[in-house]
Amino acid sequence: QVIERLKVQLAQLAPYKNIPVSQAEQQDIDRVYAKVLAEFQKPPIQPTLLILDNVDDRRFLDPALLAQYLPKGDDIDIVITTRLPRLSQGRLEWVAVDFLDIEDGQALLESIVPIPSDWDEARQNREQQAACRIAERLGGHAQALTVVGIYMRLIQENSYEAVEQYLSEQGIELINQMGSELDRQQISLDSTYTEKVIEQLLVPTLEKLKQEEPLAYQALQIAAFFPPDYVPIPWIVQRLEHDTAGLNPTQAMRSLGESQAKRALRLLVDYRFLVPNRQRTSSLVSDTVEIQLRIARIHRLYAEILKKECDADLSRELEALVWSMTNSRSQEVARDWGREDLVWEV
Repeated sequence: QVIERLKVQLAQLAPYKNIPVSQAEQQDIDRVYAKVLAEFQKPPIQPTLLILDNVDDRRFLDPALLAQYLPKGDDIDIVITTRLPRLSQGRLEWVAVDFLDIEDGQALLESIVPIPSDWDEARQNREQQAACRIAERLGGHAQALTVVGIYMRLIQENSYEAVEQYLSEQGIELINQMGSELDRQQISLDSTYTEKVIEQLLVPTLEKLKQEEPLAYQALQIAAFFPPDYVPIPWIVQRLEHDTAGLNPTQAMRSLGESQAKRALRLLVDYRFLVPNRQRTSSLVSDTVEIQLRIARIHRLYAEILKKECDADLSRELEALVWSMTNSRSQEVARDWGREDLVWEV
C-alpha cells in the first residue's frame, strides 16, 4: 500500500515533466511511474527537489524504501516534512522546524504591519523591541504571529507597544479573540491554514496526549510552571519516579531499561512537546552544537494553555511543587558543593 501511494504520487508528475500519457497508460500506474523514473535519468539532468509533505505514516521514512522507489541522482534532493518523532536510524538527516527564531518572527510581523518610517528613531526602536518581545512571547509560532499581524492590519493598529500591552494583560485569550474576529469577517491569513483560533489548533493535540499518555501529560503540566526556556528534565523525572514507585514497567520498558517516568519524558521529547536545548561551544579548532538533555524548552503557547486548563487548586499545587523542587535541589548543591558531576540545571 505504501509503495502504491508513492508510485501514484510520482506518476502525477508526468505532466510537469512533459511526458505524454495515453488513455490506456492512465489505467496502468506502474507504466506511468516507470516513464517518470526514466525521464529523471535523461540528459540534460535538471536539478530537482522532491517534497513529501506532511508524512503521517512512518513507513514512508524507511530509507531503504525511499532509495528503491524514488528517483536517484546527485542532482535530486528530497525533503520530507512530518510531525512523527525522530526515528533511530542514521541515513536521514533530521532538522527541527517547529518554531521561528525571534528575529524571523519579528520580521514576519513587520512584513505584515511595517513600522511607519516617519516616526522618530526612538519610537521606531521601541516598536521594533516590542515586536521582538511579541515574537518571543508567542514562541515563534508562525500561525499565531500571522493572526496578530493580520488583525493589526484589520483594525489599522500599527503600534506593537500597544499590542504587547494587551497581550501581557490577556495572554492566549487575546490571540483567540483576534482569530475569532478574523473568522467572523472571513479574512484570509494569506496561507494554506484555515484555523485561526490558535487554542483550537493546539488543544486537540494536548487532549490526545492526556487520554493516551496521562503520565506524560502530567509531566508536561509540571513543565508549564517552569520558565519556558529552562525546563529541568531530571527534576521532573525524579518527581514522576516518586509518584509511580509502585507501578510495574512493561516488558518493552524493561528491555530499554526505562522507568515509567523516563518513558514519559522521552515521549515528550520525541514528539517535541519538550525540545532539548542546544548549547554552542567554541574552541580554537571548531564550533560545535551540543544537545543538552538536562534542559528543555516548552512552547510558550502550550504552557499558557496548560496553565489555563488548571483550576486554582491545581495551579497552587504545581507552583508549590516547582518551588519545592528548586529548594530541595539548592540544598543538594549546597551539601555536595565541589562535586564535578553535580550540575545546577537552571
